[in-house]
Amino acid sequence: MKIYLIKEGDSPEDIGIVLEGTQVRTNLGSVAKASSILLGLTYVFQKLDNSKLSSKVQYFLSSVLFTETFN
Repeated sequence: MKIYLIKEGDSPEDIGIVLEGTQVRTNLGSVAKASSILLGLTYVFQKLDNSKLSSKVQYFLSSVLFTETFN
């Protein structure tokens, strides 16, 4: 699970999401938008049977979605 950013000069040419080696979204416009879409995708994955998810996705779900931050 990755967010990629391709730059040409100072401006981003493409921002997108890669899941297990496959581009699932391209031309998202900003890293913030890509991040929110990626979190939405992980929410959908959470609803799926965890035994069918790859170890990378299971790790991402457990480390990002289920951690608490204390200020």
